[in-house]
Amino acid sequence: EYYYENKFFNPWTFSAEQYPGKTLEQVQNKVKQRGEQFIIALQKQQSSFTFISIWIASFIAQEKKYTPLEKTRHVLLISFIEGMLNKKISTVTIADGDEYAYWNKTPSQFLESKNFLKNTLLQLMHSQKAIQQIKNIEIAQPVFYDGLMGVAPSFDKGLKNAAKWKWLNENIKYALASSDQYVWFYSQRINWWKGNINDTLLGILKENKLAIANSNLKPVIHNNMSFSNKVGYNNINSNKGYYHNITGSEKNETAFTFEWNSALKKLSIHFNNTLPLLTYIYLNNKLKTQLSPTSSDTTINVPTFTKGNLIIINKYKSNTESSAIYVLK
Repeated sequence: EYYYENKFFNPWTFSAEQYPGKTLEQVQNKVKQRGEQFIIALQKQQSSFTFISIWIASFIAQEKKYTPLEKTRHVLLISFIEGMLNKKISTVTIADGDEYAYWNKTPSQFLESKNFLKNTLLQLMHSQKAIQQIKNIEIAQPVFYDGLMGVAPSFDKGLKNAAKWKWLNENIKYALASSDQYVWFYSQRINWWKGNINDTLLGILKENKLAIANSNLKPVIHNNMSFSNKVGYNNINSNKGYYHNITGSEKNETAFTFEWNSALKKLSIHFNNTLPLLTYIYLNNKLKTQLSPTSSDTTINVPTFTKGNLIIINKYKSNTESSAIYVLK
């Protein structure tokens, strides 16, 4: 990230004033060389590590929709990453932090952003080595506490306190479920070092990590935890899926129930009220099945599911969603 108002000092932008007498291609080639040197230097010190950038493609993917590529603020960052990919060894992982997911409001946004970012990189890379390496780039999903909780006026969306906690809880849940390896939690106004941390936040983090990352058991909601009846609902290994509504009523209506038959490798879904337009089944963050249900009872064959995360997402005509997570360790 950079915050210079004078573009001359911005490391990832290109202009004739910054690089007089040089073409964009010439500068890109030099920046690729710097990316190669950077990753080689790191690999001399450590042969196995994960390098996470808070964003590699998420910012430029949005900006290039309305700005010529050479005028975007990260045109040279892509070149730097391409250099890294060209010289990266197989035991080193590069991850995109997907910072635009700060403001995700639905489960599908976490899952769909993964393909969106990788496809963006495929469009922007030039060397065959880098293009081949795109499939190995991981997505490290973010959670932005200050933004979701509206702790500053510029972040406040006018939500009630209960809705803010629900939004935070759901984003933590789906960030964990959809991340390839890491979730990064960003805050500016939590004093972690003094230990003065909200019990509700700690409860949400612990329960979701227990349910998704560490165990195939249902999360244990302790009666004395302040968040248990305020923040959300348990759609992790509960065989229930709920309508996803972070800004509306606190009532959580069951949209569907489901059963996983491990012997037959079949997923049976019963829709309680409205049939969705589309149902998506994700296995370990990859879309495996997409269908349009025609009855309230639907059976789906999922022969490749042996362990990991199975995520069910339903999209409705009203632009709402319902979802559930099943974790099998």
